[in-house]
Amino acid sequence: VHEGREIVIQPHPGVPEEAIRLYLLGTCLSILLHQRRLFVQHTSGIATGRGIVLFSGRSGVGKSTMVSAFLERGYKIVADDMLALTLDPDAGVLALPGFPQVKLMADSARALGRSIEGLRRVVPGHDKFISPERERFSAAPARLHAIYDLSVADVPAPAVQPLTHTARFNILLDHT
Repeated sequence: VHEGREIVIQPHPGVPEEAIRLYLLGTCLSILLHQRRLFVQHTSGIATGRGIVLFSGRSGVGKSTMVSAFLERGYKIVADDMLALTLDPDAGVLALPGFPQVKLMADSARALGRSIEGLRRVVPGHDKFISPERERFSAAPARLHAIYDLSVADVPAPAVQPLTHTARFNILLDHT
């Protein structure tokens, strides 16, 4: 990845195109955006009337599943898995939309009542699928409203806990 303008690859023979695409649109694009001085987060998000709401957390915690659940309730996706943030002097922190798609594990799709029939696998042999979401995608940059850090806990019901300023910073740092 060179100067935020160019990605050069030289794939080994036999590497599936899907694996190359995943690496290019994930790791490589994140580095390119960082080189362009954007703050890139491992996060998924939706557009709301108050601004962009992001869901961060470690891989597999349910960021894409959360976004998909909100899609079923009429919200629009702005990103799945990666999103760039920038500072606007007038609007504050802006979220820059990603791709009009969501990547879901088959069991999550079934739990949400979504079919995986006809969907492309993220990588051959894996049980994760790409669902195009062009009609439910918000392509315009918008003001960041909130970030929720998802985690798995052995509790009887979901809970929202406000974080201290230090914990907020560490969450952003952990998912950069």
